[in-house]
Order: sequence, then C-alpha cells, then structure tokens
Amino acid sequence: MAIYGDEYKEGVLKEDVLATVEFYDCSKGFGFIEVEGLDSKIFIHSEKLQKFGVEALKDGDNILCDLARGKKGIYVSRIHDIETDTSQIEVVKCRIVRLFRDRGYGFVQLTDKDRNRFISPPR
Repeated sequence: MAIYGDEYKEGVLKEDVLATVEFYDCSKGFGFIEVEGLDSKIFIHSEKLQKFGVEALKDGDNILCDLARGKKGIYVSRIHDIETDTSQIEVVKCRIVRLFRDRGYGFVQLTDKDRNRFISPPR
C-alpha cells in the first residue's frame, strides 16, 4: 500500500528511462532533458556524463538513464547509453596502433594526420 507523498521522497524515481536532450551548456556543465509523460524538465550535470565517459551532449541526443529526486527536483542519476545524431558523425580512415582489449581502449592513427587518437567502445 502506497503512503500519500511517497512519490515525493528523495531517491531513485525511475530506471531505464528514454529521454531527449532539450539543451546542454558545456561551459556551465549542465543542461536539461525531456521525458515523454513528464511535464517538468529534468536536470543533468556534467558529472554524470564524465562517469559515462563523454564530455558533452548535443540538443536532440537521446539518452537512456535513471532518474532520481533530490531536494531541488528530478535529476539524471545515471546514464546507461547515449544515441547521438548520426548525421554529425564523420567517418575517417585510420589504422590501429595499439589495442588493449582487456582494458577496453586503444589508439589509432588517422591516415591524413601524424597524431594518434584515443578510442574506446561505446558504453
């Protein structure tokens, strides 16, 4: 039996929620997402992105995340996956320089550049 007000308690609210980035400001390190069926905007902080292994989001990106409620409202507590706008992805030729399969990362050399680039699989 639910007690009136349980939905307003702090802590995990919903898991595995699909949301769309409304806007994200890299310089400020935060933004807001929209979830279908919720009227309020949900806060997302750069700390959650860093834990996932990315530095920024773009407007319109879709994310799979967990939501929680804090003293200031609903926020993203964990990111499971990010789907970016694939039209913005550039495909380039490269060769693998070093690959650490057990660690999940490696380095590639772009064929038209002298510098190596860090790579890691999507999470």
